[in-house]
Amino acid sequence: MNGFFNSNIVILIIFSFCCGPLAFILGIVGLITCTDPVAKRNALVVTILGGIFGGLGAVLSIFRSSLGY
Repeated sequence: MNGFFNSNIVILIIFSFCCGPLAFILGIVGLITCTDPVAKRNALVVTILGGIFGGLGAVLSIFRSSLGY
């Protein structure tokens, strides 16, 4: 996992935005398994952003369904 989380932070942010829940899960796995400090920091960023974007998507989905759209 060090190789994945050592990639460019912009790519990791785009990944978190596009695949929120999956990014959250992979970020947790990265936090557990990464040994490189930079990769661990990037995994933390992906976990936080994945949780935010995934939660925001769920809230918007519930809000949209309650309005009947």
